[in-house]
Amino acid sequence: MCSNDPILIKGLYGVLRDNGYKVEVVNHSAHAVKKTFKNKYSVIIIESESIGLSAEEAAQIIKSFHPDVPIIIAGDAKYSSNAMIVKRPIDFEEIKQLIGDIQKRNFERRGV
Repeated sequence: MCSNDPILIKGLYGVLRDNGYKVEVVNHSAHAVKKTFKNKYSVIIIESESIGLSAEEAAQIIKSFHPDVPIIIAGDAKYSSNAMIVKRPIDFEEIKQLIGDIQKRNFERRGV
């Protein structure tokens, strides 16, 4: 998860952790991109930011070398062909549902 909003981090981290997900947090989109060079993730959540590398740009970079990783942009993104978007106000349950749907599709593809 990439966000510098302490309220979003606290709320979403708790919801995801309580549902059995392992969550790593970084503060900037550029750091999220760097982390994906070293680690593999099931889902990446990036909060849209008005400064620095945008969430849309980060999603595009990540997708260029991890095309199958689902990305969720939380916030004010207008459009992204590389990610699903959850608009403000951010609904933690909507993000949890999206991640659940992604996992379900992944299990179905593997025949699990």
